[in-house]
Amino acid sequence: MPAQTLAIDVSRRLTGARVRSFAIVATISIASTFCAAPASAEDAVTSVVNIYKTTIQAGQSPKRLADRLGPSIDLQTLSAKILGKAYANASPQDRADFNAVLLEVIAFELSKRLGNEQTFTVLRSRDLSGGEVVVFSKVTKTDGSEKSIDWKMRPCGSAYCIYDLRSDNVSFSVARRDEFSARLQSAGGSLAGLTASLRAEVAARQ
Repeated sequence: MPAQTLAIDVSRRLTGARVRSFAIVATISIASTFCAAPASAEDAVTSVVNIYKTTIQAGQSPKRLADRLGPSIDLQTLSAKILGKAYANASPQDRADFNAVLLEVIAFELSKRLGNEQTFTVLRSRDLSGGEVVVFSKVTKTDGSEKSIDWKMRPCGSAYCIYDLRSDNVSFSVARRDEFSARLQSAGGSLAGLTASLRAEVAARQ
C-alpha cells in the first residue's frame, strides 16, 4: 500500500506586544498501512508545533522563551550527552545550575532559527525505538532559502520532550559537547566555572 499523507493546516494569528501574525503550514508524510498516523507520531508532531508557537509568542526574548519551554526539554538527557562524566560526577546543585543555563542556550538557538519572518513546515515523522520519534521539518525564510530542523522527541509526562535537535545535519548535543569540553578544560574541569561563563554570555544577549 502506498504511503499515507496526513496534511494539517494549523494557521493561526497571534496578536499582542512584539508578536506579529504568522502562519504554520504543516504537512506530515507517514508510511503506514493505516489511514491515520501512529498516535506516538501524532503526539510528537503536536508537541513540536506547540514548541514552535511558544517560540513565536515569546517574540525575540530568549529569557521569556526559556521560562515557558522548561517542560518541553529533557534537560537531564541533553546535559548528560553533552558533558558526560563531568555531569554525572557533579553535585546536584551544579547539575541544576547547568540545566538552567542550558535551557536558556536552547531558547536562544530556537529564537534565532524560528524567527517571525519565516515559515515553519513539518515534513514527516518517524518512530524510533522505545517510543521515541524524530520529526523532520524545515524553515523557509522570506528570501526563499531553507534550513532543515530534525526534532528528536521522547515521551515526557502527557506530551513529548526534545532530547536533541539536528539542524542542517549538525546535532545540537554533539556540537555543544565539543565546544563545552574545551571550555570545561579551560575552567579547570569545574562545571560551576563553565556554567558561570555561559550565564555571562546569555546575560549579554538579553
